[in-house]
Amino acid sequence: MGTDETAAIPLLSRVKLHDCQRLKVKVILRRLLNGGLERRLYELARKHCGNQEQWIISLELLHKKAGSTAPVWKFRQVLARVIRSNEVPDYRIDYQPETNQVVFVRQ
Repeated sequence: MGTDETAAIPLLSRVKLHDCQRLKVKVILRRLLNGGLERRLYELARKHCGNQEQWIISLELLHKKAGSTAPVWKFRQVLARVIRSNEVPDYRIDYQPETNQVVFVRQ
């Protein structure tokens, strides 16, 4: 073992918790390669839900935050498919048509 290799061992043992969390996020995002919307919804849920149990947002605002260029009605259809597939890790997503809101619930 050279000095560079032995010097790296203590560095690896000092990995901080937030580094591990960042790694977990990267692994999860790789699993979400099925669609860009799933990935973006996960990022938004992680940011806005934080330590709360749920996050409620209007469909129109979610459409903007997601950066969708599709019309809102088409975005709603794609969102419905994502909700049915339940492929966004750590969150359950529900759409409430009576209030036109989307609810993200931490699992």
